[in-house]
Amino acid sequence: MDVLKKHGIVKVLGIHAPKEARFRFLKERKRTDAPTSQDEFDIRDKREIDVGIAEAISFSDSVITNDGTIKDLQKRAVEIVNRWKNEDERSS
Repeated sequence: MDVLKKHGIVKVLGIHAPKEARFRFLKERKRTDAPTSQDEFDIRDKREIDVGIAEAISFSDSVITNDGTIKDLQKRAVEIVNRWKNEDERSS
């Protein structure tokens, strides 16, 4: 991030989803690597947390809770990005 910030404004949008929603999303995607049980999901979830996903989210400039539809997520993301753009324009 520090490298990117040398070249301009950098914002990070963290997207968090409750554990139950993450498991549901993975199952609904029907990917070949999707966990088929809660135990498999827990192992995968812990692995992702161990590589720093939670830490990265904690450094985000804004965080969205993804517990609804993809349209809801997109709407909230666009609202935040537009807010950032407006803040940048006002500070220029």
